[in-house]
Amino acid sequence: MPRVTQALKPFHIVFIAGEDEYKAELTLPMVAKEAQQYGARTTVLTAYPDPSNPSNIPGLEALEDADLAVFFLRFRTLPEEQFRHIRNYIEKGKPVIGFRTSTHAFRYPEGHPLEPWNTKFGIDVLGAPYKGHYGHTSSTDVTMNPEAYTHPIMSGMPLNFSSPSWLYYILPYPLPESSEILLLGNPVNPEPGEVPPVVNPVAWTFRNYAGGRTFTTTMGHPDDFRNPVFRKLVMNAVFWELGLNPEQLPPVSAYPESKQWINITPIEMMADTDYDVLIVGSGAGGAAVLWRLCEQWKGTDKKIGMIESGPLLLPSHARNLPTFNQERFVRYFENPRIMEYLEFGPEFPDAKILRALGGRTLQWYLMSPRLTPAQFLSWPIPYKEITPYYLIAEQMMNVTTKYAEGSDIQEVILNRLRSNGFPDAQALPSAIDLQVSQYGQFHSAVFYSSINLLAYAMNLRPFDLAVNARAVQVMTDNGRASGVKVMTSSKETYTIRAKTVVLSAGTWETPRLLLSSGIPGKAIGHYLVTHPKLTAVAKGRRDQFGEVSGIISLMIPNPDNQRLLITGIGIDPEDYYWYAFRNKPFLDELKFRFFGPGTMEARYENHVYLNPAKRDDFGMPKLQVEFSYSNQDRVMIEEMFRFMRNAVAVMGLEFDVEPFLLSPGNVNHESGTCQIGIDPDTSATNLYGQIHGVPGLFVADNSVVRLTGPANPTLTTTALAIRTADYIIDQMK
Repeated sequence: MPRVTQALKPFHIVFIAGEDEYKAELTLPMVAKEAQQYGARTTVLTAYPDPSNPSNIPGLEALEDADLAVFFLRFRTLPEEQFRHIRNYIEKGKPVIGFRTSTHAFRYPEGHPLEPWNTKFGIDVLGAPYKGHYGHTSSTDVTMNPEAYTHPIMSGMPLNFSSPSWLYYILPYPLPESSEILLLGNPVNPEPGEVPPVVNPVAWTFRNYAGGRTFTTTMGHPDDFRNPVFRKLVMNAVFWELGLNPEQLPPVSAYPESKQWINITPIEMMADTDYDVLIVGSGAGGAAVLWRLCEQWKGTDKKIGMIESGPLLLPSHARNLPTFNQERFVRYFENPRIMEYLEFGPEFPDAKILRALGGRTLQWYLMSPRLTPAQFLSWPIPYKEITPYYLIAEQMMNVTTKYAEGSDIQEVILNRLRSNGFPDAQALPSAIDLQVSQYGQFHSAVFYSSINLLAYAMNLRPFDLAVNARAVQVMTDNGRASGVKVMTSSKETYTIRAKTVVLSAGTWETPRLLLSSGIPGKAIGHYLVTHPKLTAVAKGRRDQFGEVSGIISLMIPNPDNQRLLITGIGIDPEDYYWYAFRNKPFLDELKFRFFGPGTMEARYENHVYLNPAKRDDFGMPKLQVEFSYSNQDRVMIEEMFRFMRNAVAVMGLEFDVEPFLLSPGNVNHESGTCQIGIDPDTSATNLYGQIHGVPGLFVADNSVVRLTGPANPTLTTTALAIRTADYIIDQMK
């Protein structure tokens, strides 16, 4: 929240958390932090040694000079010497805020001198007793009381919003005459019970028995505090309680961590959670692990978290957005705020990292062929073992060969190829959803990105996600992964604890994180490969093809060398291949773009390493690279040129732009720096992606892939990541 005023500077606010159901020990510090931005001095007191201890909240003497006390208590049995600080504060007539379970803050045994406070605190201090609720599977639709529109606490508040808190019912208990109801709650999907579902107050003001100004709300679910509307309500109440005008506070839209197209978890809350699995990175591999864990662990209490170093950028593959054409698409991703260009020099020019939720899957070309059985012969995993995971990945990614189905151009070119020495020429498998939206089932994300898997996961079970959270160190305890140290964009440092850590930060960032964390492994960072890749533009006249015309989307395996492939898309310019909201003039001359990836040797000498003398803004050592093509690679590249020239001639086309070799960094297929294997001397991980010798530490991204064929690695990465998730699930049974 922006610091627009120092109005709270003279005030001391004491926050008291003592309950073991709603994580008040995590949420009240969030409120305190916002109050500090307005100048308040804050003290946060919590049950010791943990929230489940009902009889000890040390430090309550801080109430002696407090200007406002904020309570989130439940069934406490504090000793009298601690309780007297609370009673003394209240009886001075000072202001009070009470959250949710504070209506039943105390549960002293029968006959105890403080037993009357079991009900007195709720009724006489906060204005209402605890009577019950409508069930843990329900939620609440909140509406502003029409009679409270002009109340200062309602300043800038919407007329209605949703709360994940299951509704507490107060009625038929009458609120005192001095109370003013601000918000009303209607139960959503209430569980069957003795009390019929009716609208109940969920927030009100009250003059308590000592004359103190009080604000009470029966909301307070942890997710309420992630909602900017609820946090504005709370901060409005803080200002009003202290006699200030809430109208000077910023609007809801200015509050950070607002609900967007995906739920975001404050990093402070993640730092106070013990995760079963923490995933670092949200690209193809990380999203696949997350989806599989959520699918297999739905209905369990397993805690899953994900952190992403970049921001929320796009809610889908960029080509799904109608405002993009090819020019805008390219220009958008050149933004240095999200695209980090690595300083590798002439050995590996143009290398880069896209930092954003979804990573490179927001912009990839969607080409999704498998590696073939022959290309798996050099893998330590047999093809038949990865096949079931290829099938799952293809289903989840909507892989299809029908993008150009019905195109005359496609059929003519495929027939020419198949009749002239290229019998395996075929439609290109692509991650494209061609289903029609009907019967209420929407298929709006035509082009796949990992955001799709995040969406599936969201609808299976809860997980925590933090963005702008850069992992800077993998933590270990007695040789086992124990969590990750994280820095925010404002350079605040947090440690997130986890039993299992999955690194899915990519071929560059994953080895950098491992190396800078001192994780042992001779092969970490080594065996760097990419696809040596040609590109060219070929042309032909429209009258070579039928009247229906269309596009091409095809791939041509080399019949004599399975290490070579050509993929073709068109019509070029690429706006003709991807749908776009623009007129496409009739072209007499048709152009097509061809790519020719090949397979290079995986050599130990090709590797990344740290340069401690150069560090980035987060203090991380910058990455350097040693990379070169071998003699065998150069022979293969020459064969790639011959192959492409021959195929284009067979298609009846001629070159408009002659074939040329892309710089390695422009291919975006780099892999292998944490390759999977059996021998720790030649591989960084075991057969399931676990770092050799470090239990609980896994890798699931392109860096584990042995790029033994010319296919785009994304499908293989996704399949391997799902397999890794299954192994993690099995190990944690």
